[in-house]
Amino acid sequence: MNLPLISISRLEAALYEWHLLYGSEVVDAEAGDSSITGCLASAVDCIPEDGKLVEIRYRGIHMGTFHVKSLREMPGDVAERVSELYAAYVDTIS
Repeated sequence: MNLPLISISRLEAALYEWHLLYGSEVVDAEAGDSSITGCLASAVDCIPEDGKLVEIRYRGIHMGTFHVKSLREMPGDVAERVSELYAAYVDTIS
């Protein structure tokens, strides 16, 4: 199963960009969002209505597979989870 992937990069404080990929093909992208929540809310609108799951990568680290419905309804909660996971991974690496 080839799931869509939302890849988010932090360009600088309060400036992010995202890419939506299917396989290795970028199907949409945007720079200028001020938060992870903003990136997720923008990117999920590009996923077809019948999409069930989406993978999320933040700053090059795979954060997991999430339900598209959760992302549509609660992007802030998913963003918080992504931030927590990233902090846990970075703390483990350091």
